[in-house]
Amino acid sequence: MSKGRALVEAEALLAKATKKELERDWQTAYQLYTQAAQALVEIYGKSKDSVEKADSKRAAGIALERAQKLKRAHPDIKGVSRDLFSAGEQNAVLVASSTVNGIKYPQWADPSTEEFAQQTVYRDQTPTLINSAPNWQESRNIMGSIPLIDHGMMPSELAQSIVPNCSVVTSVIPSYGTPAVSPNDKYFYKMFINGCYRRCIFDSLLPMQDGQLMCMTATKSSCMWPILVEKAYMKYNGGYDFAGSDPGADLRALIGWIPEHQSFKSSSFEQEKMWTFLVNSFNKGDVLVTIATSNDPPDHINGPNLLPRHAYACIDMEDSEERLLTIVNPWRHAGAGPDDLSNTMAGVSLGQGPATNEECWKLSWEDACTIFDTLCLSWNPERFTHTITHHRIWKSGNKPHDTYSTDLNHQIRVFLQKGAADTEIWALLTRHVGDRQDPPAYIALHAFEEDGYGASFVKPESLTIRGQYNEGTHCLLKITPGQATSRISFITSLYFGDSTAVRDVAYTLTLHSNQNVSFDTSPLPVMTTKQANVDFQCSNSGGNVRHTTYFCNPQWKLHIPSDKSAGNVSRDTKSKKARVVLRAFAGKDIPLNIKIYRTNERRMNDSIDGHIAFDSGIYNFGLAFGQVDLPSGEYIIVLSTFSPGQYGAATLEVSSSEQINLEKLHAEGAGMHLKTIKGVWDGPTAAGGPGFKRYWENPAFEIKAERPTDIMVRLQANPGTIFLPINVSLFQNSAPSGDSSATEIATSGQYRESVFGVRITQRRIPAGTYLLIPSTYSSGLKGSFEISVWSDGPLTRH
Repeated sequence: MSKGRALVEAEALLAKATKKELERDWQTAYQLYTQAAQALVEIYGKSKDSVEKADSKRAAGIALERAQKLKRAHPDIKGVSRDLFSAGEQNAVLVASSTVNGIKYPQWADPSTEEFAQQTVYRDQTPTLINSAPNWQESRNIMGSIPLIDHGMMPSELAQSIVPNCSVVTSVIPSYGTPAVSPNDKYFYKMFINGCYRRCIFDSLLPMQDGQLMCMTATKSSCMWPILVEKAYMKYNGGYDFAGSDPGADLRALIGWIPEHQSFKSSSFEQEKMWTFLVNSFNKGDVLVTIATSNDPPDHINGPNLLPRHAYACIDMEDSEERLLTIVNPWRHAGAGPDDLSNTMAGVSLGQGPATNEECWKLSWEDACTIFDTLCLSWNPERFTHTITHHRIWKSGNKPHDTYSTDLNHQIRVFLQKGAADTEIWALLTRHVGDRQDPPAYIALHAFEEDGYGASFVKPESLTIRGQYNEGTHCLLKITPGQATSRISFITSLYFGDSTAVRDVAYTLTLHSNQNVSFDTSPLPVMTTKQANVDFQCSNSGGNVRHTTYFCNPQWKLHIPSDKSAGNVSRDTKSKKARVVLRAFAGKDIPLNIKIYRTNERRMNDSIDGHIAFDSGIYNFGLAFGQVDLPSGEYIIVLSTFSPGQYGAATLEVSSSEQINLEKLHAEGAGMHLKTIKGVWDGPTAAGGPGFKRYWENPAFEIKAERPTDIMVRLQANPGTIFLPINVSLFQNSAPSGDSSATEIATSGQYRESVFGVRITQRRIPAGTYLLIPSTYSSGLKGSFEISVWSDGPLTRH
């Protein structure tokens, strides 16, 4: 009877572990033995076939024994990584993120009757909340007897007070809920904090400053619940000394909806398409809309003056010919509380009074797109039928802030079920909040199509979307997979910027879709990994291939040995390929690309030196990623920035299913003397190639070597000059002008036009006098040029 597929794969894993042990790759062998043992034990437990159970038990014993012996013999071997998708690991992340601004927020549980049965009145003793207001008063002493909730209150009646929290007020508008009066003044709010719903506990005391309410009020009728919701959120944010937020983050916390930001000024903003999508979603109750101004908003002729950096709520959208929005300004005079708040309003108001007492006004969609800066949307997650979440922690360890690695760039793979192609997936990355005093941290979410093996990005040109780093707490990507896509890899990235205060940061990745998607929880294949750090500086930040300096970028020699060891030679040896996974990380402002060239050259100095075996595709900020299957041989990896002069630290990681060697290559001419010669082809010196019979009228430069010398020459047409078919040749014995008796000893070859110029490869010349002649293919072609001459001994020019 044939063996089951799972057993065959597990035994293959065991055989690979044995091979790695024979190669003395103890770490990889240990991990493979452990993975094989786990798979075999699982087969033993599930199988109903007695022969298969016996085979799996025997093989599992061998794997465990070898793993234990390796661990004893090599104590420095790292253990097998934990299952980060297990319920215990997921809950551990949520528990670790329970404390925000010094306050613990446990995961949500409905309050018990005992929590309301206490005889004493509850008073919140949170220091950050208490100290954020000069004094606190009971609500009945300020507002009299008002109901906890008034469902007849219109959203336009809520007004911002002296705290610069316009975004919070616009967010509280839809956050009424159905609360109940607490007999002991202890209130619970179900708030979405750091990846899950949590308990926020508070009382009903209201903050006062100079006899005025600091909290929001109402312009007409009044009730307590919106004010208490605002208080809960102010507690979560560290108190009423609030520095401001954005409506998306506010509504995410208050009601758990999905935040999205769109810039009205972005070149990718589609005004007509957005209106159709937005008004349909709004009328279904699937989206809440807020619009925000820039630092310097333009005057609004048909409405009130707009405030800088201020959020306005949209409470109605009319799908009519005029396409009107009904806008609410949360910052107005309020009927309840003090009569005049205008002298004390600060923060976003820049010390001015409210712009208007008008509760709301109508604005056309065209005017909104012209006048306002940002469209802040919050989407109902229930519009999707499938939602999955994953919680994890970026471990910074003791690494410097400018060190980049997979520790701060996690790969999370997602399976797409059959039929999920062409169905939109919304991916939300949320950075967990710790303390508002923490230095900035930037996050980004990248998504790539994958072929299903490890960290695979087989078609760089089909990059689904590039993530942009931002300092906020949320990144949203909308992805529509192609028909051939079976899996998507998400890369969650963290960057600390210039801050040296690195720390561990937790996050949550949430996926929403109307098709079934699931996380791939299988461990990544065990690979051999090589890592190299580099600093992009003036000398090696060469830009992309359109620049003459492209091959000045950092390069590495990649050697993949052939598997021809005794006893391992087989008919398939030549066709065997190594799966190579490449990752490059840098700061959030540095776009990266990786290319691999198949070449036998010592270094890539020209595009003709080799052919491209791999390209990571579009330049991506802070990250380049991809994989390729490569046969044994010699390769050169080039890591490049998009433009010359983009400086900063970067890290390259190369992982392979087979043993590899990675060697950093020196820059062109490293360790040699450099002499630069500049000149022009103009008038009589634009003499052309030998076929035009005036070759010796070209510019000629005499150089002298006092002793035998290694020499290397590059000729480039200067930037701004039309690329010309050019050649540079080296002649022995300086001949008089017009005398073609000089002996050519080296040439760059056929006339060729190239952004990188043409070059004479390194060669040794005896002592003597030589003539360098740069030329264009055709006579009369004018332009300037530069010749770089490298030598391991001094050269003199005459």
